[in-house]
Amino acid sequence: MLTRRDFLKSTGGLLLAGPAACASQTPDASDAALARVPADVPREYRALYAELDARLSAFLRGLPPTRRPRPLRAASLLTVNAHVGDKLFSETWLRTHRLYLDRLQALRAEAVVLAVSYPILTPAFDDAQAYLDFYAGMAEEIRRRGMKVVVKHNTLLPGYTALPVVRYYRGLDKSRFGKERYIEAAQIVNAVKPDYLSLVGEPGTHNSATGLDLSVAEWVGYVRAVVERLPRDVPNHRTLIGAGAGTWESAGFFEGYARIRALDYVDLHVYPLSNGIRDYLQVASAWTRRVRLIDPSKRAIVGETWLYKAGRRELAETAANKEIFARDTYGFWEPLDVKFLQAIDGLARAEGIELYAPFWTRYFFAYLDATSPEVVGKQPDEVMELANRAAFAAMAAGRTTETGRTFAAG
Repeated sequence: MLTRRDFLKSTGGLLLAGPAACASQTPDASDAALARVPADVPREYRALYAELDARLSAFLRGLPPTRRPRPLRAASLLTVNAHVGDKLFSETWLRTHRLYLDRLQALRAEAVVLAVSYPILTPAFDDAQAYLDFYAGMAEEIRRRGMKVVVKHNTLLPGYTALPVVRYYRGLDKSRFGKERYIEAAQIVNAVKPDYLSLVGEPGTHNSATGLDLSVAEWVGYVRAVVERLPRDVPNHRTLIGAGAGTWESAGFFEGYARIRALDYVDLHVYPLSNGIRDYLQVASAWTRRVRLIDPSKRAIVGETWLYKAGRRELAETAANKEIFARDTYGFWEPLDVKFLQAIDGLARAEGIELYAPFWTRYFFAYLDATSPEVVGKQPDEVMELANRAAFAAMAAGRTTETGRTFAAG
């Protein structure tokens, strides 16, 4: 979850020259840019479309030629997000997971991302063993299809789950939070055996969810403690251990992670293009280079990314919310989603990032028509549920979008 405070917070002075450097100079949408907006884009989104298109085009033009290896294409398996609770275990839902995996495999995904969220594996909260067995089983399903397993250790978000997390977080302190998260991480490594485990992806999101306000130093200290203790508790494991932050968060996270010698990789989350002050594609490039200056052996991945459908003025005025997420569902965005995937692939090749993972993978299969009577006037939750249904119907029929085909092409 992207918060207004995170967007407005300074990200430090790491504006190193990178392939996206020219994009930070992109002006507001000009008359010429507006004239190029496709006719099917509704009036209220035309200026935003032109702004995002201009920034993506500038970034793509600035990418240098490279002979670096193609990065691994990973894809989020949205149906196994722990926020849905015990719905995960229903037979209907299990068939959906497997169909989803089959379709991601058909799109040549080389890895699949599972979001396992604290405190779902903590016995004091719920039926931890059932969830652990479920995710271990899903990892086996993924491996049987010849794909790698990436686990993000997230935190359940109040307002996005029916599970009683608000009650559980009441009275939670930093010490208990760290201890319980470590036990969960060790269980994931031991039972799920992922190829990659990101211990944290967006520290600010964890803080907002729990009401705790861990500092940069405290998060870096937690990551350091985990990587130092884990080999003793789960000896000879083969999981790569990483940690990250959103590009809108503090540069201090990546500075700190880079100095943890035993940490295998850093994990960038890339969503907005710009808040009007920072160009976040440029930030991703700069931070990757900065990490490598500190530790040349450190790997990098983009563990979560999608084109955030908000302009720089919106990002300065409002927090991320379901209204903005619901914009993703509309098919008129498809050309920009295609261009964004091309930009992330180009960023990964330019900076030697070994894996990138688009988040909203349901749009690999279907979008909604923004003018459809079925959609007009609906609340964001209703629109997103319609998008889920459209995606599952398309999966069952074997249909893909141009966005999905672009992902497959790599």
